[in-house]
Amino acid sequence: MLLLITPMRRAGVSLSRQAIQTTIPIWGDIVVAHEHPEFLGRYSDVASVAPAAAGQPAPLPSLYDVRLSWMATGGFVLSGIERHGAVAFAQAWWCRPK
Repeated sequence: MLLLITPMRRAGVSLSRQAIQTTIPIWGDIVVAHEHPEFLGRYSDVASVAPAAAGQPAPLPSLYDVRLSWMATGGFVLSGIERHGAVAFAQAWWCRPK
């Protein structure tokens, strides 16, 4: 699903409403799938943003144990866990149509 995506946290800390609204969003194709990430050792619902072209990195780290935490007419918020190396942080994406 092609959407504007704005991360709502930095290193697990919530950004202010103003910071979220003024951040330039990423235009991307969100895919949510039930996967088995090796590092978790179990199944998890994972949200990822497909790279713009083959061979390019994903524009955002994947969200693990993702869930829909808010939804209204203009968009929705997906929340989950974002992994950076051995460290995991809470993260949420504000997703809306272009």
